[in-house]
Amino acid sequence: GTLWNEKPGYIHVSAVMSRFKELLKENPSLAVKEPYKSVKDKDLSYFMKYFQNEEWLPLVGDLMGVPYAGMTPEAFNQWNKNWLAEWRHPKYKTGYKNLIYQPMVELIKYLQSNEFKVFVVTADEAAFLQPISQELYGIPSEMVIGTSVKLAYNEDGKITRTAEGKFLDNWDYKPRQIWDRIGKQSVFAAGNSNGDYHMLQWVSKSGGFALMVHHTDGDREDQYDKNTEKVIPMMKNEGETIVDMKKDWKTIFATN
Repeated sequence: GTLWNEKPGYIHVSAVMSRFKELLKENPSLAVKEPYKSVKDKDLSYFMKYFQNEEWLPLVGDLMGVPYAGMTPEAFNQWNKNWLAEWRHPKYKTGYKNLIYQPMVELIKYLQSNEFKVFVVTADEAAFLQPISQELYGIPSEMVIGTSVKLAYNEDGKITRTAEGKFLDNWDYKPRQIWDRIGKQSVFAAGNSNGDYHMLQWVSKSGGFALMVHHTDGDREDQYDKNTEKVIPMMKNEGETIVDMKKDWKTIFATN
């Protein structure tokens, strides 16, 4: 939503659901236990209960950990590479490379050319974006901060993924994780939803520059205000910059 399209659903979540379906096809008996049962039945209530109870790590574990548990990071990267190569957006009928926002890519390049260090900070799993961050945005994999699952080390000398959540990088966790990772106060931040509220507020309150991408173009992209009812008033109150995608962006996607 800040760097690439997120409607009708997150690209990362689409990949996760595809992995669940793949596993269910290989082993139909999985359908009797969670979270496979809810995925098969398209029942979001199972996952929503985690939101309601603020049980973030079990959510990350069941959603991002379970379908890839036991995989090495290399196998995980290869699976995602294969999936991304075949996936097409249901509305735009194109792949992920054509769904990034050209103005944001230009902004990243501008910042980098002026000696800023630019990081991706996302609620998606960092490991999903790290292999493609350089290709899409010119941002190295080690500069991607995001949600994560726990890893295990085996006696055969291999690292494998587990079904346990380690960290959900959203809301007030974003500024905390930024500080934990780089040990510095950010001077610029961009976001698009309530999940970015605290990160944008953190930067604004310290005298930095906060920018919000507002999805107002229903013709060239998608028009929506969902999950912005908190962040928009805060941005206006702080006198920060809200980008009107329809009015302010001559180009939206890199292929426009």
